[in-house]
Amino acid sequence: MTEPSVWSIAGAILASLGGGAVIVAALLKFWGGIIAKRILQREESALAAGLEELKQELGLSRLSYEKHVLHVVDYYAMFYKSYQLSQRTARADLLRHPDRPDLDTKQDYLAKIDDIASEWSSRQGLLRLVLPHQVLNLHEQAIEEFNNFKDLVTSYDCNSVESRDALKESFVKIDTIKKQIERCLRVHLRTDKV
Repeated sequence: MTEPSVWSIAGAILASLGGGAVIVAALLKFWGGIIAKRILQREESALAAGLEELKQELGLSRLSYEKHVLHVVDYYAMFYKSYQLSQRTARADLLRHPDRPDLDTKQDYLAKIDDIASEWSSRQGLLRLVLPHQVLNLHEQAIEEFNNFKDLVTSYDCNSVESRDALKESFVKIDTIKKQIERCLRVHLRTDKV
């Protein structure tokens, strides 16, 4: 006797079950396809809704980051204005320009520094929210050094070497803080990676 083939065995099974089994199998396959399509449509719809929500969240994050960067850059511009004024004051007593009258740097500093300080004060609350913690600590150190510098300018004696040296030493401290702030802001804003 010969061994039965796979096809003959499958045919025997189908014949034993009858034509009803073929119809049931075809219906199950049809309904399975419909259910699978519906599940796939629901999943696609949920994924599309999630993707749209992520797009909106990313848009809000981008706008928030752009405003954050503007606040940080405005802060540094304010800081740098104070820094430049102090730098000019520490380096020279008098600036001469061919088209303008001589400028007494100490008097000019004292005339401008209060306006700059009030601008800093008006933004203090915002700065406390947007500046990284390390920069905020450096900012407080800078305020202390700027105040010390102002006191030295107020009591400045142009005939005293000690007075001149004290002013220069105070500015060196401000310059050191400026470099630290710049380093921290570069890391915070990732400018070295751009």
